[in-house]
Amino acid sequence: MVGENIEIQTSITFAEAAKGTSKTISITPLSSCRTCSGTGLKTGTQRSACKSCNGTGTRLHMMQGGFQMASTCGSCDGTGSTIPRGSECKTCSGNGVVRNRKSITVDIPAGIEDGMRLRLDGEGDAPVTGRSADPDARAQRGDLYVFVRVAKDAKFSRDGSNILYTASIPLTTALLGGQVSIPTLDGSVNVKVATGTNSGDKITLPGMGMKRLGSRRGGSGDLKVEFRINMPKYLSANQRTIAEMLANEMGDQSARRVMNVSSPR
Repeated sequence: MVGENIEIQTSITFAEAAKGTSKTISITPLSSCRTCSGTGLKTGTQRSACKSCNGTGTRLHMMQGGFQMASTCGSCDGTGSTIPRGSECKTCSGNGVVRNRKSITVDIPAGIEDGMRLRLDGEGDAPVTGRSADPDARAQRGDLYVFVRVAKDAKFSRDGSNILYTASIPLTTALLGGQVSIPTLDGSVNVKVATGTNSGDKITLPGMGMKRLGSRRGGSGDLKVEFRINMPKYLSANQRTIAEMLANEMGDQSARRVMNVSSPR
């Protein structure tokens, strides 16, 4: 005889998913009644044979042609015994179980993904052992399933155990190369930007992603950085002059000129 499973949802942050965390959750599972120890009976009373099936647990039905069909007794659910009226435990109304609120701490592993669920064995409902339940059946609690929702992060997105980050860099850094600061799960790191970097170019920082769950290799995924060039929408007169000079230097005939900068001879 197994009790019902309980399903509950909890929410965590992206950082908590990366590092792992613990959450205290309140549930109200069915628990064995302490007054009657789960029997559903008042002290000094006992079960009696089911009158509907005479204690057999089955009922016979006559069919056309003289055939008989046996079915499980609906009054005692096939146990052959019932709790007499007036003999029910008042605390649990004869059910043998009551609902009690309790708090349970759930350990959430690092690397968990949005929508995954955790199972806690034996933390679900106790089976209903009173009324028409078989008093000799072995009772086993159900399980608790915790569905984990991971909130979106303002900086990072995720692809399995890999973390994705988009880094905006100035136009001049993209042209000349340089060094930029990139956030990670463990603080910021400086990475080099190659000369002539384009929007969409990517670099990979190995082992700086989420921990791998269920992998024999273990370890962590990668941090994948995609560069996006932060193009200026407005230029000062001096900046435009310099840009037009660069266009002249590079032989760009399609760029618009407004500063009347002379081409080098």
